Amino acid sequence: NAVASVLKVPLNRVRIIQNHMGGSFGGKDEVMSSMAARAAVLALKTNRPVKMVNTRDESILESYKRHPYKMKYRVGATKEGKLVAMEIKCVADSGAYACQTPFVTWRSVVQATGPYEVPHVKTDTYGYYTNNVYTGAMRGYGSPQIIFAQESLIDELAKELKITPMELRLKNIYHNNSITASGQKLDNHQVSLEEVITKAVKASNYKEKHNEYNKLQTGDKKRGIGMAISFRGCSLGAEATDAAGAIVAIQRPVLKLVHQ
Repeated sequence: NAVASVLKVPLNRVRIIQNHMGGSFGGKDEVMSSMAARAAVLALKTNRPVKMVNTRDESILESYKRHPYKMKYRVGATKEGKLVAMEIKCVADSGAYACQTPFVTWRSVVQATGPYEVPHVKTDTYGYYTNNVYTGAMRGYGSPQIIFAQESLIDELAKELKITPMELRLKNIYHNNSITASGQKLDNHQVSLEEVITKAVKASNYKEKHNEYNKLQTGDKKRGIGMAISFRGCSLGAEATDAAGAIVAIQRPVLKLVHQ
C-alpha cells in the first residue's frame, strides 16, 4: 500500500517478495513502509535495482520511539487493604503522526489497574498530536508506562496502610475465576500469580531484607529491595480478535490478494 501510494500506481503494479522473518515487535511497521517506498522511487528514477540498509545510528535516528505518558491515578481501598476503586487518566504523546497511538493506548486501558481485583474502575486514555518525534510500537506496547504507575501506587498505598508491599499485593492479586477490570473472567486457565510471588519472596529472602533495609540507615550508600508484578495478554488481546484464517480479495484489473 505504501509503495503504490507513493508511486501513484494501482496495487497490482506492485509486487513484494518478502523474506521469511520472525516477529518485529513493532520494528518493521511504518519504518519499513517508508524505506520500501524510497527504494522504489530510486529504482524507477535510475532504472536500476536499489538496496537500502540503515546503519544502527540511522535506524535509531529514523525510527519511532516509545509513547511518553502523563498519568493520574486515584485509588480507593479499605483500611484492611482491599482495593475497591481506581480512577485513571493517561495522556499519550503521539508526536506528529497517529501511527500506533490508538492501539497502544487501547492496550494501556486493559492493563491500567494491573493484575489486581478492583470492582470499580474508570479509565480514560488520550493521544495528542505534538511537535515531537512520532511514537509507535515499542517493546511492551503500552504496558511499561502504566506498570510503573500502578506498581508505584501500590507501594505508596502499602506505606499509608502500614503493611508491606508484599502483603498488599497478595490481598488483591488475580486468582482462578477472578474478574479483570475489562470484564474478563479468568476461568479457562490456571492463574499462578500467588505461587509466583511466594517463590520469588522465598528465593530473594524478601521478608528479611525488607525488614532489615527499612531500618534507619546512615552513610552515603543505602540498600533496599523492591517488588513489582505485572500481567500481559497473549497475542493481540484486546486490540483485535485472536483468530487464524485467510481472506481473499479480488481487485480490478483481476488480481487475487490472499491475507493469512
